[in-house]
Amino acid sequence: MSLIGPGLSLVLFYKVWRTSRRLPRHWQRTLSLTAASITVVTLALSAVFLNSDYTDDSLWTLGWGGRIGVVAISVIGLVGIFAALALKSRAFGRFSPWMAIPLDILAGLLIYLGVLWLSPQVYYTFYQMIFTDLPVQIVIKSPVDPDRLHQILIPVKGGSLADHLASIGFWAVLPFTIWQHANRRR
Repeated sequence: MSLIGPGLSLVLFYKVWRTSRRLPRHWQRTLSLTAASITVVTLALSAVFLNSDYTDDSLWTLGWGGRIGVVAISVIGLVGIFAALALKSRAFGRFSPWMAIPLDILAGLLIYLGVLWLSPQVYYTFYQMIFTDLPVQIVIKSPVDPDRLHQILIPVKGGSLADHLASIGFWAVLPFTIWQHANRRR
């Protein structure tokens, strides 16, 4: 059963790639592939989401306006990350594919991890706007927290909603980057 999700998600990604490869490059195409890449990874990790209980997550301490704000920040952040990844892939496209693709994937994952490292401060600042009694402080921890990185790389039942969503974004970098280079060679 665990192979059905990844298998179906790869078929979906292949279908999206086949239908979009003849279209001219522009921001709408990049945005649609971002959505497809995230969908692929979400389907592949669906068992984690279905078996996790997020009732203790801090998102539920917010009202509807706060929840919508957190979702909006997340969506804007993901779109911004994948736009930066598309620009980065365009720069790596000048090299031979054997060198460009691995370096591009590595650079993409490092960019994603950098944003992931800084993102708690963005969310904390938003929480400060909602809960005015929160103190002004830096909540960013050391750049490489091995426990959190492990939770993101290998999402497990019982993990936080933030870590599971970060895992989707992290693993979506791979199909997105490969797609960027697959279309360049045509």
